[in-house]
Amino acid sequence: MRISITFPDEIARKVCRLSDRDAFVTQAVEAALVRVPEVSKEEELDFEDEILPLQTGEEGPADMDAVTREIDGLYDQIRDLITERAGDPGLKAAIRPLQEKLRALQEREADAMELHFRAQLVFDPREGRKLLAELEEMERRLGRQ
Repeated sequence: MRISITFPDEIARKVCRLSDRDAFVTQAVEAALVRVPEVSKEEELDFEDEILPLQTGEEGPADMDAVTREIDGLYDQIRDLITERAGDPGLKAAIRPLQEKLRALQEREADAMELHFRAQLVFDPREGRKLLAELEEMERRLGRQ
């Protein structure tokens, strides 16, 4: 894999004079990475609501066709009740258990959608933050030379 790194002009001129620039930059990056601290647990807590890829062993979403059919059926039942019992003072009470079941199914559906999305993720933002910290450290070190 090849990446581009931008150096300040004075550093770039020195690197360009080297006979094996690639080896030098590789060694410099490897040396810098050794000294980069891991992301602390406190820093991880700052991002606890972010969506991350599924971890090894974490299961993806179950087949949601049955849940979708059940949600559709509940909407049909609610619609039928409203049509049949329009004006009935007990209508709200009759609909309430259906609404509660509908909310629970919608929560399951939303959780499954999140799992489906997470299963498709390739980029882990924690790794991105770690890489940025490493690059900042390397930039700081190279800027001092």
